[in-house]
Amino acid sequence: MDEQLSSAPAAGDPVGIEAIRRGDALCAEVATRDDDLLADTVRLAVGPWTRFRGLMGLRDLPRGDAMLLRPCSGIHTFFMRFAIDALFLDRNGVVVDHAFELRPWRMVPLVGGAYATLELPAGTAKMLGVQRGDRVAFRRRK
Repeated sequence: MDEQLSSAPAAGDPVGIEAIRRGDALCAEVATRDDDLLADTVRLAVGPWTRFRGLMGLRDLPRGDAMLLRPCSGIHTFFMRFAIDALFLDRNGVVVDHAFELRPWRMVPLVGGAYATLELPAGTAKMLGVQRGDRVAFRRRK
């Protein structure tokens, strides 16, 4: 079952991965790269069904959108219609691994140390030069 709505932090304040709740209006930035914007709209998938469904059934993932799956340390793109970039994050938002331009019908096995996965439109993370060790910050949208 998805998590309940919570009281939201102030606009612009960082939100820890574990504190993110369904209904929070968030953006994601690469905190170690001058706060480069990864996504201005982050969807959250926390329940077993929403994590399983993920992005399946969508025709695309628009630029500026992302999906955060939590907990999640491995993904698949079965039944998807488009490629994605995936960032595997630890509990502090540090990138422990990544998969760029992951096409449909592919699988990334469990990634050690990963607690959550941020899925982005293909090319987004690579274009920004995201690497292992970078930290992703989630902030309340203004």
